[in-house]
Amino acid sequence: MPVDSDRVYLVTNRCEAICLDADGMAEANDGPFTAEATYMVATTAAPVTLGATDADIIRKLDVLRNLPVFPHDATYCSTLLAGDCASVGTGNGVYDGKIVCPRPHRWWLSTGGRA
Repeated sequence: MPVDSDRVYLVTNRCEAICLDADGMAEANDGPFTAEATYMVATTAAPVTLGATDADIIRKLDVLRNLPVFPHDATYCSTLLAGDCASVGTGNGVYDGKIVCPRPHRWWLSTGGRA
C-alpha cells in the first residue's frame, strides 16, 4: 500500500480504489466520503458507532460501477503514485467463458490529482 504523507492508497476486493487518512478518525471524519458507519455493514443493518481508531475513508471510487471495465475474477493490485496522480490496475479481462474481452484497452485507471 503506497503511503503519501497522511494518505494511504489501496484497492479492495470489492473493486474499489480507496484513499484513507493514515490518522483514522482521530482527527474527525474528513471527506468528501463520510459514510464509514454504513460502509462495513450489510445494507439492511444499522450503522456502527465509530471511534478514534476506526478508518477514515477520504475518497472511494467503485471501479466496477463507475468505469467501463469488466474485472476478471478479482481486482488486486497496488496503487502507483506519481506526482499528483494515482493509478491502479482495473483487472479488466474476459467473461467466464474466457472468449471475449467486453471492454478492451481499459487496463489502468489514473486520476488527475490525489485526495
